[in-house]
Parts: sequence; structure tokens; C-alpha cells
Amino acid sequence: MPPLWWSRPLVCGDSGPDVEAVQRKLGLPVTGEFDLSTVFAVRGFQKSAGLAGTGEVDAATAAALGPRATDALTPDWYPGEPLYPGFQAYDLVLGDHDEAWLRRLQGTHGLPPTGVIDEPTARLIGALQ
Repeated sequence: MPPLWWSRPLVCGDSGPDVEAVQRKLGLPVTGEFDLSTVFAVRGFQKSAGLAGTGEVDAATAAALGPRATDALTPDWYPGEPLYPGFQAYDLVLGDHDEAWLRRLQGTHGLPPTGVIDEPTARLIGALQ
């Protein structure tokens, strides 16, 4: 199962906190940009882990890289009770994303795709921030 920080295949040209997580895991300068140096480092890691050296971070590569140290922590913004669609706090947490995105994210990580921000979902979102 892929770690919480991984939510999509990562390829050259991608950017974001998930790319930063990969760069931290590989001891690279953290730029958040999946550039050629990241591709080469991922390829080397994959070969050393017995994976196909594609230079792309798929679910198997993410699982081999492992979780971030903060993956299991509940974020400070989580109120301790589920946040439902239509709640102002729900919209603030999701920002530019919507309920469909949240359901896909939940399903990708083995959580029930409810569209509700419960504690496991809050941890998942927190790991991506």
C-alpha cells in the first residue's frame, strides 16, 4: 500500500508537496519540482530497491520510499469531529479541491470514499500539506 503522502503517479514536470516528500526521502534539495535530477535519483533508488528504473514514482516506488515521519499525525486544524460537505471548515480544508477529489483521494489510500473529513482522512490530508 502506498504511503499517505502519495496520491498520484509522479513524473518529470510535476510539482507539489508530494514531490517535496520524494526529494526529502532521497536526500535531494527540496524544490517541489520533479526535475531531471529527481528523475535520475528516483531511477537509482528504484534499481537499488529491485524495481524497474523508470524514474517515475508509481505506487510501488512510493511504498518502497516509505511514509513521512508526520504521516500518522492528526493535523492541528482537525476539530475532533467529522467535517461534512457544506461546512465552512470543510471548504477551507479542501481549498481548490472538491468532494469528488476527496472521494478519489480516500479510495486511492484504502479509506472508504465517503467525502467526509474524518480523523483518518484528516491525517491523509495533513500528510499532503
